[in-house]
Amino acid sequence: MSKTLAILVGLLLCSSTMAGEIPLKNADFELPMAGKRIPGWSRTQHAGVRAYEIERDAESFAHGKQSIRMRRTTEQAYGMISQVVEAADLAGKQVELTA
Repeated sequence: MSKTLAILVGLLLCSSTMAGEIPLKNADFELPMAGKRIPGWSRTQHAGVRAYEIERDAESFAHGKQSIRMRRTTEQAYGMISQVVEAADLAGKQVELTA
């Protein structure tokens, strides 16, 4: 009985240290935009003149009270916002990304 309990506790400890969230800066987009900049985020597009308008959206959101809305204003292959995260502790580990 105690051997089974020790194995179960060991498995629970392993799973709790392996699973976790990678913190993002301004993940809920609550910080006010600084001009056209979103604090904590970078914006990128394929090439050419700026082809996207980006604004905070208080009507459609998943967490917090804001989301970001990107609207393409001219022909463009892609546009995105991104963020660099600290990942040194993740080297050699399997990572699952969700949105």
